[in-house]
Amino acid sequence: MGEQQVDLPVREGVAFDGERPVFETAKVPLYTILQYFLDGLTIEDFLSDYPTIDRASLERGIAYIILQLGYQPEVPEEFHW
Repeated sequence: MGEQQVDLPVREGVAFDGERPVFETAKVPLYTILQYFLDGLTIEDFLSDYPTIDRASLERGIAYIILQLGYQPEVPEEFHW
């Protein structure tokens, strides 16, 4: 079984090497995204290394990872019904 990946839509009008067309999505290994944060890097670091990925798409990818890991943040008691 291969490494799990997440599809992140790319920004319109961005081309690799100025020549090749940009595909609708870029496949980024989940491990790559996780490794950035484990290494203490930021979203800005990731976006500078993957310039065709937009912030909103990356944030959706991060949310997907968090959900897959089963993380559920604690909700303060004043927000309980």
